[in-house]
Amino acid sequence: MSSPIHTQEEWSTLITTTKSLIAPELGHQAWYLLMASTLSASPSPELLAEFYTYLINHESSFFTPISAETLSLQLRDILLKQVTLIGAPQVLMAMTPLAAAEGLPTEKAPRSKLSEKWSVRYLPHFHSTFPQHPITKHQLKMPLG
Repeated sequence: MSSPIHTQEEWSTLITTTKSLIAPELGHQAWYLLMASTLSASPSPELLAEFYTYLINHESSFFTPISAETLSLQLRDILLKQVTLIGAPQVLMAMTPLAAAEGLPTEKAPRSKLSEKWSVRYLPHFHSTFPQHPITKHQLKMPLG
């Protein structure tokens, strides 16, 4: 990732201000989810990566690997939902720097849940329903076209 646009003091001030404006009834995650949504929809969506980097390095609630991974998943979830609201190009402008800030994809690949989730072991029925050879109209027992 490139050098930060904002200083640690600026991020700290913004975070403190945001936390003070969010009602506690909204939950302990509301402040950073709101900031992430706002940053990704802003004219500078690449700031989401800088925000992520600040959080995992300066906010004690994100110091553990599990909490950092949870944060990463939540930010990706926000971006997925933002596609319908702000459009794919804007989301991609936020996603690319965020992926770089999260680390090398090859390091994350062993932790990926998608490849295992779609494996034959977890969905054997799904994989067995697709034949390995073309189906003829005689096998379907119905006229085609």
